[in-house]
Formats: sequence, C-alpha cells, structure tokens
Amino acid sequence: SAEFAFTAIFTIEFFVNVVAKNFLFGPPESDVYLRDGWRILDFAVVVGGWISLIMLAAGQSGSGVTAVRGIRAIRPLRSIAGFPALRIFVSTT
Repeated sequence: SAEFAFTAIFTIEFFVNVVAKNFLFGPPESDVYLRDGWRILDFAVVVGGWISLIMLAAGQSGSGVTAVRGIRAIRPLRSIAGFPALRIFVSTT
C-alpha cells in the first residue's frame, strides 16, 4: 500500500540522516539530528507511521488508529524540510 511505501521511504531517509549526523549526542557545535525542530517533526512522522502500520497489522481499528494516522497530515510539512528556501518562506509567514 502507499502508506507502507511512504513509511519505508521516510524510514530509510531517517536512518541515513541518523548515521550521518548522530541521533541525540554529539559535540555542541555538531549538527546532531534531534537538535533541529524540523528533524524532530521528521522523527515524529516516522514513528507515527510505524505505530499506525503496527496497529493496522494487529487488526486494531477505531479512534486510536485514526488519531495515529492523523500524523499523516504532518507529512506535507515534513517535505518542506528538504527545501531550504521553502522552509524560510514558511518560517516568515
């Protein structure tokens, strides 16, 4: 399904970034993954995507799955993180 495909792509991107930048710890001047608000949003989207997939695989449905799937609405904002000019535009408006 499309949900699984996008979650897989975002997860691969997440792991590549974590390997390149460390996840949480590093020197103060380094570009650590979770020191950027946009990357925290990226992380929340990836975790929410996997929670949604796990809940669906377990056969759960209802408001819990709907709430977790609401994280999908954040995905367009997540895409903004890849375009610095668009990020500046969104930050200033």
